[in-house]
Amino acid sequence: MAKTKRHQRSGRRTSQTKTPPKRRREREWHTWSLEKWIAVLGTVTSVAGALVSLVYWAWPGAAKQIAAREASCGFSDHGRVLLDAAWLTVPADAAADSRPAVTGACNSRGGDQAVTRRARGSYEVRLQDLGVDSGTVEVTAVSGAHRVCGAGGWGRTPRGLDLRVLVNCVDEHGVPADSGFALRFLQAFAGTGTLAYLRYDLGAATPFFPAANYSFNSFNAPNSVERRGRGVYEAYLQGVQRSAESRMPGVVKVTPVGDAVQVCNPAVWYPYHQETTGVDSMFVKVECFDASGAPVDSGFTLTYSVDLAAPPGIIVKGAQLWTDDAGARRYTPNSLYQFTSAGRLAMVERRSTGDYLVKMPDAALTDGGHTQVSAYHTSATCHPDAVPAQRDGAVTVRVRCLASGTPVDARFALLFQS
Repeated sequence: MAKTKRHQRSGRRTSQTKTPPKRRREREWHTWSLEKWIAVLGTVTSVAGALVSLVYWAWPGAAKQIAAREASCGFSDHGRVLLDAAWLTVPADAAADSRPAVTGACNSRGGDQAVTRRARGSYEVRLQDLGVDSGTVEVTAVSGAHRVCGAGGWGRTPRGLDLRVLVNCVDEHGVPADSGFALRFLQAFAGTGTLAYLRYDLGAATPFFPAANYSFNSFNAPNSVERRGRGVYEAYLQGVQRSAESRMPGVVKVTPVGDAVQVCNPAVWYPYHQETTGVDSMFVKVECFDASGAPVDSGFTLTYSVDLAAPPGIIVKGAQLWTDDAGARRYTPNSLYQFTSAGRLAMVERRSTGDYLVKMPDAALTDGGHTQVSAYHTSATCHPDAVPAQRDGAVTVRVRCLASGTPVDARFALLFQS
């Protein structure tokens, strides 16, 4: 075209031909081909998308596989899984339903969660695509009344695809009672941040070294438990004390395990050096009580984590803290034991005896969130009365502490994820 225009400016006449020059034909063929290929590619993409959508809705198995590529919790590093996880919450008002609704659900494999009420205070939880005989389970009651919930056991389903967890709940008298609850499952691999967990089985010999599939230590060191008396246990998490020595102490969650639901709480944790062996550990004392507050032997799971076990370079959304003043009207818990992914310290407000509001500024709340709570150094139980709420730019969790059905002031450890 530029050549034609130049001839027109010079007054020369040009004749149009039906056959363009070879270079122009090649250029036009190239342009035509590119346009056609773009159109064809767009058509193929649309058809493929339609087929994927059709398969997704018509074949549930394919839906699970597609969803699994978009894991929403747990974490990995360059495709290597560091932590498989799942959690959910059954709201208190759904506890009596035959198939209670869940909120705040998350599954690192992208699968679904389902809960079935088996009997009064007895539930079966299915975690899709997490079929293992390993890891650890944490359970916390969610109720405005006095409730205690524990894990009756867990393992893969008969077909081996899903994880089956039994949850049992009781009232202040130790009688089975319907209750909402929050449940979290973890299976860790090398490369997490500071994390240790173990499962102690009732009646085990002392010292007890948990089976490898029910025990994890991010420092690749042993965990062990020693029974010191009725309902009194000492756990030793070797190497984990380094977190506290570097002024990054974590928090502890304890869950009762067994058919009989007891109250099991952490009594204290701190770095410990054993003179006779020279071994350094994080020492955790666990105490278990029956409904009357008397010491009783029980199985339990114990989890210790720093910054929600996030490795360097990965931020896990949520918070963890230890409330160190049960009677203060309003205060900021010890910052050394606090972690909030939003960066601002949490506050605790005491509304009345045994009634606390934990406020986490700037925290994000996704589909209800998830909370685990353990009372500290007491025979009382502490648990949320409802799912977390978003108020005035903060995520708030209302925690109730009770003993024999009566509100009591108590300290507690709390972990929140969303």
